[in-house]
Amino acid sequence: MRGPRPAAVLLLLGALVLTACEPPDAPGGTTGAVGAQAAAAAQAPAQAQEEPAFSVAVEPEATDVVLGEKIVLKVTVTNDGDGKLRVNVPRLDRKCATVRVRLPGEEPYVLERLVAKLVPPGRLDWIMPDAQELAPGASLSGTLTLTAAQVGKHHMTVSYRRSVSGKALTADAVEVTVKPDGEKQHLGVRVETSEGGLTVRLRPDLAPNTVESFAALVRKGFFDGLTFHRIVKGFMAQGGDPEGTGGGGPGYYLPLEAQRELLHARGVLSMARTDLPDTAGSQFFLLFTKYPSLDPSPGRPGYTTFGETVDGKETLDKLEAVETEIPAAIRKEIKARGIPQEQVDMLVRAGRIEKSSPVEKVTIKSMKLLTLD
Repeated sequence: MRGPRPAAVLLLLGALVLTACEPPDAPGGTTGAVGAQAAAAAQAPAQAQEEPAFSVAVEPEATDVVLGEKIVLKVTVTNDGDGKLRVNVPRLDRKCATVRVRLPGEEPYVLERLVAKLVPPGRLDWIMPDAQELAPGASLSGTLTLTAAQVGKHHMTVSYRRSVSGKALTADAVEVTVKPDGEKQHLGVRVETSEGGLTVRLRPDLAPNTVESFAALVRKGFFDGLTFHRIVKGFMAQGGDPEGTGGGGPGYYLPLEAQRELLHARGVLSMARTDLPDTAGSQFFLLFTKYPSLDPSPGRPGYTTFGETVDGKETLDKLEAVETEIPAAIRKEIKARGIPQEQVDMLVRAGRIEKSSPVEKVTIKSMKLLTLD
C-alpha cells in the first residue's frame, strides 16, 4: 500500500524511475490462461441456474447503543432445501455480506470490505470466506461487528451471498439507534505520537465506510506502536502500515469515497491507496498544507478525506520538522546504479528524489476513540 504522490518524485535519466508512493503497474484486467477461460465462458451459451433454497435472518445484539460503541448484527443462514448446501460463514465483505444503512432524511450508504489481494497487473484477487456444509433444515450463524460512528436511527439491511458467484439475498431490515455520549454528538480519535498528541474529528457524514473501518481498527488497537514511515516536509506524514514499509495493510481494501466537501488542506486526515482507486486499507496521511491535486476532479479519482484535526496542530509542526533521509530501498538502488553523489544531491534539491524516511523512528504510541461536542 502506498500513499499519495507529490507533484514530482521521479529520478531523471530514464535509468532509474522512483515513484514515491504508488506501484508502477497500472490497473488492468485478467490476463493469461485465466483471461482466456473467462473469454471462452463469456462466449458459451448462458445456462440458467436456479439458486438453492436458503434464507437469511438478522438480529441486532442491542437496538440502542452509545456513539463509539459496537453494533453487533447476528446473521443466521438456513438451508431451506432438500439437499446439502455449502454456505459462506458471514463476514463483512462485498462477496459475502454487506450492510446498507439509511438514516432519516439522508442518502443510504453501504458498509463493506474488499477482502482480496492486489495482484499484477493491478486487479483484486478475492480471498474466499470460510464455508460450511449445511444439512437440510440446518443453520449457521456469524456476526458482523460494526462501530457506531454516527448519531441517529440506523435502518440496516444485510445482503448476503452464500457463495462468491451466488446471488445476493437481502434479509429483513433491522433498526439500531445510536445515542449521543451525553452532550457529545461526534466521533473522534485521539492520536498520541512520539512528537506529541492531536485530536481528529471523524467525518462519517462524508466517508461512512472509511470512518467505520478506521474506527474499528482503532478500537482493536491496530495502530498502537506503528510508525509514520513516510514524512515529506511541505506535504504530509503517512502511517498506519503494520510492515512499516508502505506495503502493508489490514487484510482488506476499501472502496474510494472521495468527495469535494472536505478538501485536502492542513490538518485533514486522508487515506493512502495505490493507483487502483478502491485500494485504501489502514494507511492514512495527515496533511501539512493545502494539496488540491489530491482532490477529486474530472479525470482524477482523488483520495478519501475522512477527518480533520481539531486540536494539537503544534504536533503537525513537530512532525513536519522531523529530520528525514532518502529511504533505504532507494539508497540501495542508487548505489546499484552507481549514480554520483553530486547528482543525487542535485536531484534531491530539485525534488526529484524524495527524502521521506525519518532518521529517528516516529511512533504512533496509541490511538483511542473519543466523543466530541
